Amino acid sequence: MILVLLNKIVFCFKGAVPPLTNSYVLLLFFLVGNVLIIELHKVELTFIS
Repeated sequence: MILVLLNKIVFCFKGAVPPLTNSYVLLLFFLVGNVLIIELHKVELTFIS
């Protein structure tokens, strides 16, 4: 689900952004996504316990 969303975002950027910059954008989205997922898991665990 998240990967599909990332693919759509990257696809939107492909026409306007050079390939090298595109790689940095993808990496940035990947890192931000991971942080958000970790934070969401922490919140879920807090609510469960």
